[in-house]
Amino acid sequence: MDSRKLRSRSTYALVGLASGAAIAVLMYAIGNRVPPFLTSLPIIGMVLALWWGERRGRIPTVDEENRPTTLFGNEPTSKQK
Repeated sequence: MDSRKLRSRSTYALVGLASGAAIAVLMYAIGNRVPPFLTSLPIIGMVLALWWGERRGRIPTVDEENRPTTLFGNEPTSKQK
């Protein structure tokens, strides 16, 4: 796994978490009543930021990140008849 890809994915997650938290704090400061979904806004922001980054091709998907590294490319290691 390339450390740049992980760092990029982590950056997107943290930016989404921070923006969701900022929106939640802003909504709490403006309104008198706290809506029930307010506590989940940071997580929703993080998921949306990761989805957006994957969709744009700027960060690798989970499948791409967990793909095993091979030494021989796409060739099969044993020939079966």
